[in-house]
Amino acid sequence: MRDLLYLVIPLFILYTRSMDAISYFLCMNEEASLLFSESVQSLIDSKCFDYMVYRVVKDNGKYDADMNVWSIKVEINEGLYLRLHYNLCRKLREFVRLPINRSVEN
Repeated sequence: MRDLLYLVIPLFILYTRSMDAISYFLCMNEEASLLFSESVQSLIDSKCFDYMVYRVVKDNGKYDADMNVWSIKVEINEGLYLRLHYNLCRKLREFVRLPINRSVEN
């Protein structure tokens, strides 16, 4: 049992440290910001996809340039990140699944 604790405790410490190193951000422009300020559900229910969510590892800098494109940046929790990411995927799926002979005009 003691040997097992020597293995589990360092893994737990490593896991909690990695959790502190991850942040989630919602980046958006004016239309999405107005909907978001009304409620998260308003943004989700709308046809607006003028926003992006990011999962950022501390000190990575991978998405810094992408996030700077947006006018508004808000730190969010993981649950909201997952909801909004799923919502974006569903909204954008229609563009990806268009038949070849149909164009996007709307």
